[in-house]
Amino acid sequence: MRLTIFLAEAKLLDKVTPIYDYPVVREYIGAINDGKVSFPALELEPGVIMLESGDIMNKFAVENGVDPATCWVLNYFNNGMMKSFGALFKAKIEAAGGYPEASAWLSETTGVKLPEAEEGRALKLE
Repeated sequence: MRLTIFLAEAKLLDKVTPIYDYPVVREYIGAINDGKVSFPALELEPGVIMLESGDIMNKFAVENGVDPATCWVLNYFNNGMMKSFGALFKAKIEAAGGYPEASAWLSETTGVKLPEAEEGRALKLE
């Protein structure tokens, strides 16, 4: 979420093609990164995937001359909403018995579902 906020605030959304955490994408990322999978992920070139939101944001910030400290929406999100949501979701994970159960609960409760997306694509440079 914070990467998306940063890219939007820095007017860099046209630099990426977003896709979602679908099984085929998860398998692809895991195969390339010795089993490690996290989202967001950025495919720098075929077979080279950068993980971790902060690393990806830093790459775009440096390449496009953007100082994330000047992105007030990003900072508002990081210092408020993200911390609050993270604490609540962590508590739900523990109460529900794990991440898959908490994620399923969140999807069922909010009605938020993954949109239809073409399989076999990863977040990539345009």
